[in-house]
Amino acid sequence: PFSSLKKGSKRDRRHYKERQQLGRRAHLGQLEKHKDYIVRAKDYQKKSAALKSLRQRARDKNPDEFYFHMTRSQLVDGQHSETAARVAADRQPHTADNKRMRQMLLEDSNYLRHKLQIERAQLAKLEASLAFVGTDSGSKSSRTVFSKTDFRRLSRCESSNDKELGNDGAWSAHLSSLPEQEIARLAKERSRTLEAVRQRVARVAALSSALAALEAKRNLAAEIGRPRKLMAEASGDSPAVWKFAFKRKR
Repeated sequence: PFSSLKKGSKRDRRHYKERQQLGRRAHLGQLEKHKDYIVRAKDYQKKSAALKSLRQRARDKNPDEFYFHMTRSQLVDGQHSETAARVAADRQPHTADNKRMRQMLLEDSNYLRHKLQIERAQLAKLEASLAFVGTDSGSKSSRTVFSKTDFRRLSRCESSNDKELGNDGAWSAHLSSLPEQEIARLAKERSRTLEAVRQRVARVAALSSALAALEAKRNLAAEIGRPRKLMAEASGDSPAVWKFAFKRKR
């Protein structure tokens, strides 16, 4: 019985509402709500705990501590960075477990080569489909009409990459009998296909660059111990170029 009375008393209570900023103090900004205070308090506690942990680590640090990475790193303007010798060493393939590393590089290059073949096949399929955009696959008509006027009207929809893709814009078959809405739909479909072709071309270029970098790394791993000279640094599209010392063939 008491619980029902308690619930009934809550019915007539005045709901608590957080007051807003007064009109004459609007230039001072909004008043902080309770939910804003919760976010600010949690952020303060998190940062305080992090600072406390860092201070404790600084107190517990051994001034005579040494680890081997100290010999290959340096502090420049407050930022830790690797030394030039370390960077040059990382550029060279590791001698430890060279056979296993070459096997891993070979597996990676085989996977990239497989993906590259798939992308090239899909790209060729898309390029071939550009010639059929605008034709009705279900039509039984054997007559094809090429209209110069319709070709001029749709010339603004042609892409500048048509010649690069091997397409001279000969997709205006039987357009003279099509309505304007159908022509607009075909132009939109062609633009989508062209965009897909551009994306495939970019993907093929990226995969080719990655494959070339892996092949260069695998070739370096196969020639460990042989004197070589760096001729050109690696760029975004091509790997580094090395020149090996001449070795007489047996």
